[in-house]
Parts: sequence; structure tokens; C-alpha cells
Amino acid sequence: MECEIAADWIIDEKTLSEAEEYEYIESPRIQTTIPGVGYYIRIHPNENHDVYFHLRVNTNTNVDADYTFSIPSADFSLNKHSTYECDYIDENEVYAFSRKSLFESKNKYFRNGKLTFQLRGTLKCELCLIEQESLAQIFFKKEDKDFVIQVDDKEIKAHKLILRERSPVFAAMFDSGMKEAQESKVKIEGFSYDTVQMAINSCYDMEKLWYSTNDLLLLLKFSDVYDIAHFKNSVQQRLVMKLAPDNVCSIAHASVETNADKLRLCCMNYLLKCLKDSTAVSDLDFLDTEFKLELVTKAFCHKI
Repeated sequence: MECEIAADWIIDEKTLSEAEEYEYIESPRIQTTIPGVGYYIRIHPNENHDVYFHLRVNTNTNVDADYTFSIPSADFSLNKHSTYECDYIDENEVYAFSRKSLFESKNKYFRNGKLTFQLRGTLKCELCLIEQESLAQIFFKKEDKDFVIQVDDKEIKAHKLILRERSPVFAAMFDSGMKEAQESKVKIEGFSYDTVQMAINSCYDMEKLWYSTNDLLLLLKFSDVYDIAHFKNSVQQRLVMKLAPDNVCSIAHASVETNADKLRLCCMNYLLKCLKDSTAVSDLDFLDTEFKLELVTKAFCHKI
């Protein structure tokens, strides 16, 4: 998405001359035609005896700006390119000229005691939709959780409703009349507290932005054991992005153990590329016999 920006700002000479050192003057804020993106101008008229201009952009997405500061009466112009990141205000001031020269009449910055400052430019960005909280995320904040998961003498609280919808294993547990269903409590062994906590958080759409490869391998196993399909798919996608010569075989092994078919195929594809490029890989012994056989078969041209 792209929009033009244009502003003519008239400032009294007295305002500029009376500015104390490091004091700045701001223009009114202007909303652009891009949702969530606005801008304003700052002039620093007395910063180490120099004058600086500054275009500031408030944005909820990343913005590229090409713009020109100018003072028509003095035939002055200055071109600039800046990149503004989401929720971050650019702090790059642009040097214009010395404070002394600003007030020298020969430079014609003022007419009738006024400085007319012009901004012209273009803002470009990819418009991002603002994500709304899911129903699961709203439930995550509620204090009425009615089921306890015990791991390593620690407790994780959750809603039966959420666990039932995310995991057929938990649903079967709740419908079975077993001790866990009656006491609204289950003890999970074989997984660390952190692994279980991350997996349960995923049921509330509260996945972390980053997981280590080891975390993902443990989460893949947990999501397979408890049949948390949405999270298992997400973990597979994240592991594909982490494939490297030193871990592809261990990830391929995990994909076979957890019936992660998409991940298995991606590992095979990665290994075929390594084979083609003569790239050394670690832990080939981790691969099971059936996987190795299929890998060799796919490495050859098929005669049909």
C-alpha cells in the first residue's frame, strides 16, 4: 500500500530563536490514508548550535519512506529515505544547517518573520490485519480452570472444554469415568514440566515465537502421544525451518517415530539435496532401515 504525504508548516521566527538548547518543536500530527499510520515533523533549532529536521512516523506495520524537506524561500531542499518498524519511532535526525545561518538574512529562510517548511514524500508498506484474540486466548486469561495436570510436583491448570476440543486423548479420558475424570486431575510422566506447559499453552493459541530444536522434538512427541493435531502440524512446520546437515537425521528419526508424515517427506527431500550437493550430514545411523531404503530409491531416476 502506498500514500503521498505533504505538509506546509509555518513557524514564527521568534519561536525558533527562543528555543533553548536541545529543545524541539513539533508539528501537529497527521493521519495518513493507511490505517494505523500517521506522521509529524520535529525541528531541533538549537542542538549543539545546529539545526536538525526529523520526520517521525507512528505505525503498526513496517513502512518505507522517501521524502524531501524544503524551505522554498531559501531554495533549500534535502532528500531522505527512512525505514520505520512496527511500534518503533525512528530516531534518525537529519542535519540541515548551522543555527547561525538560520538567522542570517542573506539566506532568506524567513519571510515577514515566518519560516515556511515543506514536506513532500511517499510512504509504502504492506498492510497487515490486526490480529484479534481467539476464544481460546480469552479462556487462557480466565481463573475458572477446572482441570489440573501434575508434572514433576508442579501443577498446570486448564479448562476441560479446551483440552477436550484439542485432544481426543483428553476427551476420552473425561468420558471414561476414570479416576482422572472424577478427580479432575491427571499426572503426566515421561515429559518435563516445561514441555507439558508449552503444549498446553498451544491449546489456548499461546504458542511461543521461538522454540529450540530440542524443544520442538519433545513437543512433537507430546503432541503425538496426546493427539494434539493442530500443534503437531505447527511443530512439523517449525522443524522444517530448522533443518540443517547436523540435525536432519535426528529430526527424520523423530518424524518416523511420531508418524509425522509431512515432516518425514521434508527430511527426505533435504537429504536428497545434501546427497546431490555432496554435503556431509551427521548421525546417519539414526535413520531406520525403511527410511534409508526409500531414500536410496528416490535418489535414482525412475524408469517408467
